[in-house]
Amino acid sequence: MAFKFKDLIIAVAPAGGVHCGPATIDPAAAGVHCGPATIEPAVGGTADLATLKRLLQEALARVEAQEKAQQAGSLPDTVAGTEDLERRLRGALDELAAHKKTLG
Repeated sequence: MAFKFKDLIIAVAPAGGVHCGPATIDPAAAGVHCGPATIEPAVGGTADLATLKRLLQEALARVEAQEKAQQAGSLPDTVAGTEDLERRLRGALDELAAHKKTLG
C-alpha cells in the first residue's frame, strides 16, 4: 500500500518484508541511499521478538561505531597536527579581532 503526504510518497510493506538498511539522505542528489538490504521475519512470537531485539542491537552498534568514527576524525591525532590547528585558530582569531576594529 502506498500513500502520498505532500511531496513524499510512503510505501507500507507487509510485516516480514525486505527493506534497506541504514539510509542516508543526500540533498544534492535529491535522493535516498540505502544500506545493505535485510529481511526481517514477521513479528508474532517470542522468537520473533528476540530476533527484533538482536537486529536493533546490531543497528545501534553500527550507529555508535559511526559516531565514534566522526568524533575521532574531528581532532588531530598528533602533537604536530594539534599545534598546527592551534596556530591556524589563533590566526583566525587575530583576523577576526582586526576586522572587529574596522567595524568601530
